[in-house]
Amino acid sequence: MRYKRHEYLFRQQNIVEYEFKAGFALTSEIIDMKCIHGDIVAILHSDSLCTYNLTGSLINSHRFRTSLGTNSCIACINDCKIAATLPDHNLIHIVTFITLTTTTDLETPAETRITGGITYRMDILYVAFSDAIRLMDLSGQIQKVISIPSVNILHYMNNDKMLCVYSKDDSDKTVSCLDCTNDSLYDFERFLSIPKMLLLMMLVILFSLKMV
Repeated sequence: MRYKRHEYLFRQQNIVEYEFKAGFALTSEIIDMKCIHGDIVAILHSDSLCTYNLTGSLINSHRFRTSLGTNSCIACINDCKIAATLPDHNLIHIVTFITLTTTTDLETPAETRITGGITYRMDILYVAFSDAIRLMDLSGQIQKVISIPSVNILHYMNNDKMLCVYSKDDSDKTVSCLDCTNDSLYDFERFLSIPKMLLLMMLVILFSLKMV
């Protein structure tokens, strides 16, 4: 689970019918992580991109020429190709892990700014910019623009749905579901904050006492 300070936590009480089996420790800061397939995970560190098996053994690694910011994210294109955003440099870095590791830099349109969010669906990269989500092919050509600004995190799910975490009207972060078939956006109902929830509970209790 991704937390405010990019900490990854396993909360057993929140994950139904799953059991924690094992874990491994890493000395470098984790910025983002994605599961490539059942037993391989890609982890983005502050200066490198690495793949590990589930026992923590390193499979492949690539060191970036410049350090990454905490807003960088990765998207798995296939079992050996991973895209990483570099918001501080307005670049998308594509790393291919084969016998000889190769890299490709995709430049972004002038006068635009990457926020960091990125995901991959049907041969297209969905890249979050400050003003919109842009759909790019693997050569960097813009195929489509979806006018949803200030998206920070993108995560593709099944059935043509995508999760978006973004700032709405200068408020707190909002989690929404983007329908890729018609570009419609559905906001999830926001949970009450702890103080508001406690206040509501106290009002309910007081009201119940008055009714007795």
